[in-house]
Amino acid sequence: MLLCGMSDAAPEKIITENLGEAFYQQLAFSVHIGGKLDFHKLGFLERTIIRMVNKQEQLYEDNAAVVVDRLRWDTIDRVVAQLIHEA
Repeated sequence: MLLCGMSDAAPEKIITENLGEAFYQQLAFSVHIGGKLDFHKLGFLERTIIRMVNKQEQLYEDNAAVVVDRLRWDTIDRVVAQLIHEA
């Protein structure tokens, strides 16, 4: 299972809290590949919600929309290489 998102939590924690321990135990693998958020593509309501949820982080600089990129390219490259090798 490829887990995509902005959280820094461990994949096991995210999966078990949202889908349950039984689901996690059935997975062959789980990898968190990070996420990317482009504020230019969000509407007013979405930006407001993101600001409220992420008060602890400086996602906006000088009230200008920014792109927050937390993709883990090294992890993505490793997973792709493994999938190619298995094919």
